[in-house]
Amino acid sequence: GESTRPGADETSPEEELRRVLPVVQALADAGAALSVDTRRAMVMWEVLAAGARIVNDVTALTGDAGSLHLAAHCDAPLVLMHKAGEPRTMQEAPRYDDVALDVLDYLESRVAACEAAGIARSRICVDPGIGFGKHPIEHNLPLLRRIALLHATGCGIVLGLSRKAFIGRVSRNE
Repeated sequence: GESTRPGADETSPEEELRRVLPVVQALADAGAALSVDTRRAMVMWEVLAAGARIVNDVTALTGDAGSLHLAAHCDAPLVLMHKAGEPRTMQEAPRYDDVALDVLDYLESRVAACEAAGIARSRICVDPGIGFGKHPIEHNLPLLRRIALLHATGCGIVLGLSRKAFIGRVSRNE
């Protein structure tokens, strides 16, 4: 309902719901198991009520003050993603000391925050956020090479690679 591609503008919660709610309802009614990608507690609440089963948050439950509370009071599995910056500017000059360790540190801190809020680690998956505030060659490739480090979180690992421009760049050696 809200694009998170580099350069994307923010979408209102109302517009996000207008876009996703009918689709979630129709697919859930047809028996589909759905994951909804949102950073807003209001949208999470509505889509879970409409039949979505998994919450995938590109802000790792930091984008809305109510997200962590909502996640703690539902039993849906969660995907916590790492991203640096906001979609409009996240690709301008991403910097890391050690991308794999920096991402691991961030995700471990978010898992700890979830546990402190009463969310069982068994409900959580982590996503390194390939392409989200990361340079295609300098950050994404080293992060993929060391993806096993994320096992240290004790959570499942989700890796979203759909429509990633860096795949084309790497395959063409650009």
